[in-house]
Amino acid sequence: MCIRDRSETEKSTESTPDFSGKDYVRISSAEDLMAFNRAVNGDEDVDFDDKTVVLLNDIDLAGLEWTSLNGARIPYITFDGQGHTIRNMTINYGLNRDIGEPYVGAGFIGTVPASAEVTFKNITFEDTKIVARERHVGCLVGRSLGGACTFENVTVRNFTVDGGCDYNNASVDTDGYPIAFRVAGIMGASWGGDHIFTNVTVQNINISGFHNLAGILGYDASGLISEYSFENCKVEGATMVFSYCLSPNYTTDMPRRFVSVFYNGPKWVDNLSLIHISEPTRPY
Repeated sequence: MCIRDRSETEKSTESTPDFSGKDYVRISSAEDLMAFNRAVNGDEDVDFDDKTVVLLNDIDLAGLEWTSLNGARIPYITFDGQGHTIRNMTINYGLNRDIGEPYVGAGFIGTVPASAEVTFKNITFEDTKIVARERHVGCLVGRSLGGACTFENVTVRNFTVDGGCDYNNASVDTDGYPIAFRVAGIMGASWGGDHIFTNVTVQNINISGFHNLAGILGYDASGLISEYSFENCKVEGATMVFSYCLSPNYTTDMPRRFVSVFYNGPKWVDNLSLIHISEPTRPY
């Protein structure tokens, strides 16, 4: 296995993490993590059920492009960062719809399927950037379709989502961009599942999209999320840019019903007391 020690002379050795272990997948380097990505998203016959993915070092993905993990291949899995950090994760999502790019949600994991159980603990994601022209974007999970997600001792710091559109929603050939919406620091959207957020910190995020923006969970369609889902969680330094200009039906009053500090539920609520709204200049 490749071990990268950035405090000394950097070493680079081609290697593959051991997927055959009974309980653990040990990740020591960016090369290991990308090999894990290929194994999950590829056609390899690898069984990841009930595995714990363990980080042995900080991981720097600078210069690499992350493809959101296929949650159907890892339905019962734990990611234990052991206090380590994944830096510079970069995702481009929804930009290639003309060549059949699938809509799966964007994040470290794209979609958590129904009946799945995914845990993130003792891990930090820092300096993540996602460029998105499609729905459901979160740093850790794009969307849950009913699977349970647990986030314990998790920090997301310096997270950027470019999900904005221009005023006319115009792209090359004037076909229009797909719209990025349901965007948040941890999970983009949920359609059920027992989600638990404990000791979760989101710091310095700058996210944009059409609607349902939040610090932790962009949209809870099930109505199962409440204040009791969060314990010792905080959002600090969040900038959220709402592209209401796409339709004249969305007035300056609407952003406060689409943006929330922690999460957006199935009913749009008035968050004006919590949010400062800057009105852009409208073209009409």
